[in-house]
Amino acid sequence: MDIFILVYALLIILSVFGKRGKEDYLSVEYTTNMRGIAAIGIILHHMSERTTEGHIFGYMTIAGYLLVSFFFFLSGYGLVIQYKKKKEKYLDGFIKKRLLYIVIIYLLDVALYAVVRNLTGEHFTLVDVLKSIIISGVAKNSWYLIVLIALYVSFYFVFKCKRIKSIPNKILCIFAIETVFVIFCIIFNVPSMWFLSNYGFVLGLIWAYKKETIDSVLNKKYFIALASVAAIFVVLYVVPVVTDRFMPRSDAHYIRTAFRLVSPLFTVALVIVLSYKFKPSLFIWKWLGGISLEIYLIHGLVYSVLRSDVIWIENETIWVLLTIIISIALAYPISLMNKQISKLLRK
Repeated sequence: MDIFILVYALLIILSVFGKRGKEDYLSVEYTTNMRGIAAIGIILHHMSERTTEGHIFGYMTIAGYLLVSFFFFLSGYGLVIQYKKKKEKYLDGFIKKRLLYIVIIYLLDVALYAVVRNLTGEHFTLVDVLKSIIISGVAKNSWYLIVLIALYVSFYFVFKCKRIKSIPNKILCIFAIETVFVIFCIIFNVPSMWFLSNYGFVLGLIWAYKKETIDSVLNKKYFIALASVAAIFVVLYVVPVVTDRFMPRSDAHYIRTAFRLVSPLFTVALVIVLSYKFKPSLFIWKWLGGISLEIYLIHGLVYSVLRSDVIWIENETIWVLLTIIISIALAYPISLMNKQISKLLRK
């Protein structure tokens, strides 16, 4: 099983030291590569949760919310970059071109999961499917799209609001909305995956707004900035380990939750700062990045079907390999369909 991690790491290293263009480190070119890297990482994460084989492979269990946080970062970053370029005009077609597109993709995803999972021996009623649209369940890992839709709605109404004048105040308002959501999830024991990654969206908003200032710091004091972010990154992962060992379990739990809310931000920041000098560029990552959303949406269905009443692949290495291959193979035609939906909405 560890061979998957070794190949994954090798391809990342090759992309970092490969031929790079002169585009900005957060250009579409490089962020698409990053999306591809993150998409495969998420597949490996979900597979690692369902197997006990592999020494290195087992460490992927802690990577999920960090990788998803990166997707949220890129979503928030892209929104503010476009808003800065187009101002209020960007919001004119936002509901139809961006928000409605995600909603349609999500509903199609739920429908596909419901049909296939019923055909493979599971039983979901129409009521189950309708409930899952709001609270997830039928479509595996669909909580991400539910949260993303909520964040898009928040962005639209906050940035559309005339009473909130400046972009910093708008970002602060979205941060407040997210914080209320996090508190709600903690109080009502909502699974942590629903809220641990979400502040990545706010980080993306801030990075896009202050990009000129951040780039100036990185240009003049790169190694100081890298060392600072890396130091905080290490502290955020070391402290919870220490508190778990030396503090009462109840107290340590709250500290761990607080640090897990912050740690994705500095994980993403560390990756972005590194990419300022080491831009990932490899055809395979660029291609996978172009279908990263579809890979994310379909892979849960693939690994479920490959271990269902219809088919059961016992060998875990073959199971993981087929999940990756079939997920990518299915994601491509689905992405073509999604592009047609996007074109229709834009017209």
